[in-house]
Amino acid sequence: MTRPSRVSSPTPALTGLATLAGLLGLLPAQVLQTALVPVPVNLSADMAMHVANRVTFGQTEALVTALTGPTGLATAWIDAQLAPNFPADNPDVATLLTQISVPAAPIAVGANHTFLQLKDGAHVYSAMSDFQLAARMAYFWDRHFNTFGPFVSGYVTVVYAGNNSTEGQNITSRLEWVDYEFHRQNGLGMFRDLARHTFFSPAMMIYLDTVISQCNGVEANENMAREFMELHTVGPIYAPTGVANYGTNDIDTVAKVMAGWRLTGTGYAAPLVATFDPLQHCTFNTSIFGTPAIGAHQAVSGQTAIDALIDHLVASEACKDFICRKLMNEFLGDGSDVVYPLLLGAMKNLWGTQGNLQAVMGRLLKSGEFLTAGTKWTRAKTPFESAISHMRIWNGSFKRPTTGALEANRVAYLRNHTENIGESLFGYPTPDGFDLESNHQPGSSVMLLTFRLFSESYYTKSVAVPPRPPYENTGGLAFALTTWVTATLGAPANQDPIAIGTLFLNRAYGSKWTTTDLSAVSNSLSKDVNGVVQLLNPANPNSYAERLGQGVMATMSMNQGLLR
Repeated sequence: MTRPSRVSSPTPALTGLATLAGLLGLLPAQVLQTALVPVPVNLSADMAMHVANRVTFGQTEALVTALTGPTGLATAWIDAQLAPNFPADNPDVATLLTQISVPAAPIAVGANHTFLQLKDGAHVYSAMSDFQLAARMAYFWDRHFNTFGPFVSGYVTVVYAGNNSTEGQNITSRLEWVDYEFHRQNGLGMFRDLARHTFFSPAMMIYLDTVISQCNGVEANENMAREFMELHTVGPIYAPTGVANYGTNDIDTVAKVMAGWRLTGTGYAAPLVATFDPLQHCTFNTSIFGTPAIGAHQAVSGQTAIDALIDHLVASEACKDFICRKLMNEFLGDGSDVVYPLLLGAMKNLWGTQGNLQAVMGRLLKSGEFLTAGTKWTRAKTPFESAISHMRIWNGSFKRPTTGALEANRVAYLRNHTENIGESLFGYPTPDGFDLESNHQPGSSVMLLTFRLFSESYYTKSVAVPPRPPYENTGGLAFALTTWVTATLGAPANQDPIAIGTLFLNRAYGSKWTTTDLSAVSNSLSKDVNGVVQLLNPANPNSYAERLGQGVMATMSMNQGLLR
């Protein structure tokens, strides 16, 4: 059993300003910031859509309406997102998670939890939770602190499950879900807590070989030490100066500090927990780092050495710079840390010694840089973001249209789509996690497969076996569109392809569309499924619903559908 390897980065990845320039209309990198951007007094509908697209997994009509107007409406909503009241979340979330049977503690022997349940649970939170920013942070931190479920499961199967792969996945699913839920519930708390949880996470201890690292006559395993610094906390290079944050001797010393931790428990009634074994630990007292961005640290032996090391790294200038840049690139735009150095500095000033993520994210999301048009439509969606956002834009549902009952197999349909367009949650093999940079997202293939998703949703009228599309396999979304179009436009505009096409484009993209786009959508609305031009007739509900579905497919197949 070999853990997938990667090539360590000699320099930070600050190259997000090139490849997609034509599509993204990227940030004005040639003009660096000389003053902070003022916060606007009001937000237009377009800017409200931008805020919703970045803070959530996809704007909805109701949210855009709520955020349009005085900027205080948006900042008050952002404040609520920064301090989520989880017990008050959408009750449908808990209902679906119970149906899915996400792994709860303690794990029962033979419960047969799988990675599919983990993925479905993440889809439910991302599509339906009222606390969208918490779900976004869970997605962000799960990639930042990446583990590879199948690798962890392989180890657990051999060591704890008697070579029973079903039981191995049962235990591992619980380990991965614990990490995901920690990231969701604490992703806006203190970064120190996230870093500490990561080190003591059984899944991470297995994935990065902490469980086999020792100093009893052998060299300490360096995998956790290297990735904890390079990927999780400080990064390889301090970007402002280009100076390395650590060297090979530092990796060796940190590996010794981290050696001697083992997992105890069975994985079932006695969960796996990190336990210190002094017999496998290294005895030493030496200085490490000493670089300007991290500062000297006296590394000592013993159980408290880990907390001391984590405290030192998290409080360092290198850590605050590395994490704040990564958050800016994710929520503001690729390369925004270079374009907006004053905002970066303002965020770093709020970091403190433990990494106050609520304060840092609040400064970012309520900044003039975020709330003005400079970074609008400059982020490419990942496949997961694409799947969830398309559902949210058109008010898709996991409910059966005839009864209103929530159905977990509709979640499975959306999860299958996410994987078909290129992303498997909890399944990225290397420690650097799924690439979130815009330049590295798939393009035309996503649009084609998304067209297929909508086609199956609208035209599969009598699917009797799961998984069912979340958009209602009996035409539920299409009929919901019928109600929406009729209520919004009224007669006779609800028979006019131009009026309906304009409505669809405004719903999906605000003002980011052209007359050519409108022509494409209206043409799709003007023809039946066989390509024959026919008048739109609401009196024929099945045909009318299919034609509206064609219009949605044409709308979402445009380049803008790849952006947020």
